[in-house]
Amino acid sequence: FSTRNEKREKKESDLMQALTTLYNELQKDSIFLESHKVIEHKAATLRMDEDYAIFVDYNKIETLEDEFNVVVHEYGHCASGTTHKICSPLDLISRHEYIANKYSVHKFLPFERYVEACKAGCNECWEFAEYLDLPEKFVRLAHEMYVREGKLY
Repeated sequence: FSTRNEKREKKESDLMQALTTLYNELQKDSIFLESHKVIEHKAATLRMDEDYAIFVDYNKIETLEDEFNVVVHEYGHCASGTTHKICSPLDLISRHEYIANKYSVHKFLPFERYVEACKAGCNECWEFAEYLDLPEKFVRLAHEMYVREGKLY
């Protein structure tokens, strides 16, 4: 019983560390972060000239893992410069979503760290997540990205 609680506490601690790293990157890059109601989504990124702002609807965020996944994706939009108008063509939106995901994966889970986890014996997605102290959903995204890039099979 205490082992289960200890694992849960470690996972929460690891997620808090990942979030702290992410929020430090936002601050370092002068990206404004604000809690604000967002219609239809959990978050939105806005660009004005060369400045970026991420608005997160924290009322829609249920877990620390969800918070990391939402904010890291929006960070990917800011850092890669892939913002678009709401009425943009779907192919442009899809391309920008892909680039934002790719940027966030390469920034927060470089391929070298993924390989390090493989060498440490990680096989299952949850093992990678535990070893890398990252959310499982983000690790899955990284795996899909590296497969798509031809780095994994």
